[in-house]
Amino acid sequence: MNIIPKPKQVEIYEGQFVIDIQTALIVSNQRQTNKFAIELKDFIKEKLGLDINLSLSAKRRIIFEHMATENAYELKVECDVIRIQAPDDQGLYYGMQSLKQLIVQFNAIFHKCIFKTNPINHRGFYHDVTRGKVPTLKMMQSLVDTMAFFKLNQLQLYVEHTFCLADKAKCGR
Repeated sequence: MNIIPKPKQVEIYEGQFVIDIQTALIVSNQRQTNKFAIELKDFIKEKLGLDINLSLSAKRRIIFEHMATENAYELKVECDVIRIQAPDDQGLYYGMQSLKQLIVQFNAIFHKCIFKTNPINHRGFYHDVTRGKVPTLKMMQSLVDTMAFFKLNQLQLYVEHTFCLADKAKCGR
C-alpha cells in the first residue's frame, strides 16, 4: 500500500472491506463532514461507477468521526466499516484523501488495516510559471486538486514577467 505522505504506522490484518452498492457514507449533523462525504461519494461514483448512499446506517459503512487522537488522522479499515477519525476537519480531509488513494490502488477492496499519521503542518509545491506555457485557470485548478489528493497544503508560484495585468501594464514589461 502506497499512501503519500507515508503513514508513521501501518497495521495490516486478515479480512477485507468491499465497497459495493450496499456501502453507505454515514452523515453527521456537521456541515463540513457532510461536505467531505459528498466529495467522497462523487469520487467513488467517478472511479468505481457506484452511486453509494448517504445514510444514517447501513450494513457496510464509511464514517467520518471527530475524535481526540494524538495523530493527524487515523484510517481504520475493518470488515464492515471504514472509520476516518481525526481531532479536526483538516485531519478528516487528509484521511479522506488517503482513502481515495487506496481506492485508486485497490479498486474498492481493501485488507483490514489501520493507518496512523503524524501531523504535517506544511507540505508544499513550488511551481515556476515563468518558463514555458503560462498556466490557465483550469490548469491551476487541476494542479490544486492534484495537490489536495497528495495532501499538499501550500502552492508557491514563481512569477517574473509572465503575467501582464491590464491595470498594471508596466509590471509585465
